[in-house]
Amino acid sequence: MFRALACVTISIFSLSTVAGASLPEMAIHHARSVGINPAVADAASRARVNESYGQLPLSFEVNQGQADPQVKFLARGAGQALFLTSTEAVLVLTKADPKAQSLQRPPTSPVAPRAGTQTVLRMTFAGASPQPPIAGQKELAGKVNYFLGNDPAKWRTNVPTYAAVRYEGLYPGIDLVYYGNNRQLEYDLIVAPGADPSQIALSFKGADRLEVDGQGDLVLYTAVGAIHQRRPLIYQELADGRREIAGGYVIKGAESVGFQVAAYDTSRSLIIDPGLVYSTHLGANYDDFGNDIAVDATGNAYVTGSTRSPDFPTTPGAFRTTLGGPSDVFVTKLNPSGSGLVYSTYLGGSDYDYGYGIAVDTGGNAYVTGTISDEFSGPPDFPTTPGAFQPTSGGGVGKEAFVTKLNPSGSALVYSTYLGGYYADEGLSICVDATGNAYVTGYTNSSNFPTTAGVFQTTYQSGYSSAFVTKLNPGGSALVYSTYLGGAAANLGYGIAVDAAGNAYVTGSTTSNDFPTTPGAIQVAFGGFSDAFVTKVNPDGSGLIYSTYLGGTTYDSGYGIAVDAGGNAYVTGSTSSTNFPTTPGAFQTATHGYDAVFCEDPWCNDAFVTKLNASGSGLVYSTYLGGVGHDFGEGIAVDFAENAYVTGVAASPDFPTTPGASQTARGGFATKLNPVGSALVYSTTHLSSSGLGIAVDAAGSAYITGPTAFVTKIGSTVSEQIEAEDFDLGGEGVAYHDLTLGNQGGQYRTDVDVDIIRYPNGAYVVNNFQTGEWLQYTIQVPRTGTYRLELLVSRRWDVPSRWHAEIDNQPVTSSVVVPDTGSWDTFWWVGVGGFSVTAGTHVLRIVADQEYFNFAALRLLPNESPFAGTPAPVPGQIEAEDFDHGGEGVAYHDLTPGNQGGQYRTDVDVDIIRYPNGAYVVNNFQTGEWLQYTIQVPQTGTYRLELLVSRRWDVASRVHVEVDNQPVTGSVVVPDTGSWDTFWWVTVGEGTLTAGTHVLRIVADQEYFNFAAFRLLAE
Repeated sequence: MFRALACVTISIFSLSTVAGASLPEMAIHHARSVGINPAVADAASRARVNESYGQLPLSFEVNQGQADPQVKFLARGAGQALFLTSTEAVLVLTKADPKAQSLQRPPTSPVAPRAGTQTVLRMTFAGASPQPPIAGQKELAGKVNYFLGNDPAKWRTNVPTYAAVRYEGLYPGIDLVYYGNNRQLEYDLIVAPGADPSQIALSFKGADRLEVDGQGDLVLYTAVGAIHQRRPLIYQELADGRREIAGGYVIKGAESVGFQVAAYDTSRSLIIDPGLVYSTHLGANYDDFGNDIAVDATGNAYVTGSTRSPDFPTTPGAFRTTLGGPSDVFVTKLNPSGSGLVYSTYLGGSDYDYGYGIAVDTGGNAYVTGTISDEFSGPPDFPTTPGAFQPTSGGGVGKEAFVTKLNPSGSALVYSTYLGGYYADEGLSICVDATGNAYVTGYTNSSNFPTTAGVFQTTYQSGYSSAFVTKLNPGGSALVYSTYLGGAAANLGYGIAVDAAGNAYVTGSTTSNDFPTTPGAIQVAFGGFSDAFVTKVNPDGSGLIYSTYLGGTTYDSGYGIAVDAGGNAYVTGSTSSTNFPTTPGAFQTATHGYDAVFCEDPWCNDAFVTKLNASGSGLVYSTYLGGVGHDFGEGIAVDFAENAYVTGVAASPDFPTTPGASQTARGGFATKLNPVGSALVYSTTHLSSSGLGIAVDAAGSAYITGPTAFVTKIGSTVSEQIEAEDFDLGGEGVAYHDLTLGNQGGQYRTDVDVDIIRYPNGAYVVNNFQTGEWLQYTIQVPRTGTYRLELLVSRRWDVPSRWHAEIDNQPVTSSVVVPDTGSWDTFWWVGVGGFSVTAGTHVLRIVADQEYFNFAALRLLPNESPFAGTPAPVPGQIEAEDFDHGGEGVAYHDLTPGNQGGQYRTDVDVDIIRYPNGAYVVNNFQTGEWLQYTIQVPQTGTYRLELLVSRRWDVASRVHVEVDNQPVTGSVVVPDTGSWDTFWWVTVGEGTLTAGTHVLRIVADQEYFNFAAFRLLAE
């Protein structure tokens, strides 16, 4: 599998109405990030962590209607917004009220103004050109979508972002470039040879006064505190390197500043480089907060969190379309492209309600857990359903957990229940098994929290808080089991996962030296001030399969957990321990220390990623992940190949990133670790905010959410798909060759001459690829092997179009025909395989040999690979839809273009439909079509092969089977099962299979029949 080195596909969707506002409940989240019990965390500690959450990278959005028409570009960050017009830069700064960041009573009005002081600082250039040409530079892979309010006409999608903005000819011979450096806004004034820098005059509005301090910094005193423009770096680039030129600021008036520059070589360019430094603590103020995310088999993303916005985007027919209290849970379902809402609903009563965890089942039902905060004297009114386990409040004080199941359309509650006792209870994470049982963890201070007989721990044993693990039945009417989990001190459950057998895996934080552990576990003794824990609970909750501490001598907390098909648990969290357990050969076996500039606490936190074996007796791998500042792992997911995907907060300037990542400044991070934890597949800090929740789909794309309710999708590998329009940077003759001047579409990458058009569904396409034109892509190949290249193309004209591919300037394919797809709007995957590529970085070039065709995407696939990454085990049942990867002619042969079901494996041409019970079926198997499966036979023996099929028509359908390209059965009749919905197991043959890996092919000899599964059974 591959990833695009310079083209990591990142799409960012904002569900937020406005960036900015404090969510007091998240102070709990911040407190736990430094290993402190939320019940006793001090406000100073919370404030320090809030600072690290606000240290975000800057990027510049084109204004496409999301701001005032005067604005050309804008940049947003926590507590700050920058608007660039033709004549000025407008910086809006908010200093948060420290009281708003403490665990105090939230404001009682749902539309109360954001806590804090705001100022507007305007910077203009006196005497400059009133209409200089303005353009974005260094376009980033990120796109921003705004779903503002309930009116789709106000939504803005696929807004381009740039690393810099250039004003050309601001003064005669002088250009201005704005860019971001970590959380600082910087700008360069580029003085051309012979131009006069004395023309430059800065004018400021909104500052109370200006002064140049003893260090040569320009200090602007505002309502939010002092803002420093540091002493300018003035230099020239010469043949022997950079030469600094003496100079600095000159105050020209009460609101005006210029530059004085010593003698320099006027035959060369001169750079004047100031920079803004915010000396105040600019706290985050979030109205909308995304806490968790899930993704279904078809790529729909489900997000939950909390909102105070009365105009949060909802959809007609959703369960609730108006804000019910000062803060409501939201549940939003985005379509696979992220271009629209499938549904979006509020969920809450008249109190403060927060959504912390979400999961989705195979039927598209969403399961949400969170907290109801008791702030009012009125009766509790969170929406519950008749017959639910606990339809009324536990009657206590503080907070109460809830569990809610929404139907696939978001229009109704399948069930909704309180979950709690007399004191504070919070649901923090949820997962769901294949039969619809929901598993919840969190913490409780209630000695009467509901538990069930026969479970591991029926009584409250803590003087502070206990974790809990609760399993609800599919109807939400009863507890399958519910148990406390903890020792005598503070215990909090932050993450939960479940395996196919119904074992629940829980991680969290404990300060208890008597937290329950099991013999033979990795760490049975308490390590420090607080430890992470990892616990595996058996299916009926009666016992622990294993339970272990995980930590060193200071503060350690586990926040997210995932489990793979083999029962290995993957955990992420934070550690300040220099002796946190790591393994030889892991990516980062030691902490990088700390820098007091980025870490004010006595201990800095690193994220960690740990993989435990199925018995909990050993570490498969364990690694730090961080730099010299505060870094936290918040969420984790795992794919079928056992790659781990992690998100969190990266406040370190040296947080580990990979070459070609779309941003390497501080902010939220997304990291993918290889299956053995020894290397990063990718790591980027280009998120619009801190990452709190992460999910991964079957194709290996990661979905992330966090503050401001952003949703980011990262498609990481070439085998998953590279969009045609995301070719390399470098310009004409370097990254592309185009014969037509200009970008005829004019909506994406407007600075290049490639013709990129936008389709009504929001997708971009390279239009009318002409003979001799080419596009170039830098790719990273993880392993040497034989590959297949496929292009997603359309063509309508009679003359066949053709293309070929080159890697590192050497042809790797012959000239491939682009067939007539029937319409310019109908795209087919067309490809060729059988060429070898070595591991490493390569440049892939797509060349048009014969015009014309449209080009939407490409993918480079292993010539054939098992669907799950490893061969399917025998004996056992294999689903028909889980045939191998490899594409048409390699892993399957299908006679009908497109996937007519369009819900599963939508990138293949096999017709896969979904039945009402959620099962997928290969539909209308036609004569000559075939599907191929890689299987693993444990030992030589006799095996019986059975197919699960249905047929209704009179003409007998037939099928045969091949193994390793040799027929092993004759042509067998598929009987009339009486209905297309009635499936029978049909024996097609039995025979000897040798131990080892084999490729099994199912071939349709006579159409039609439906195919659901097959099984090989030992005789």
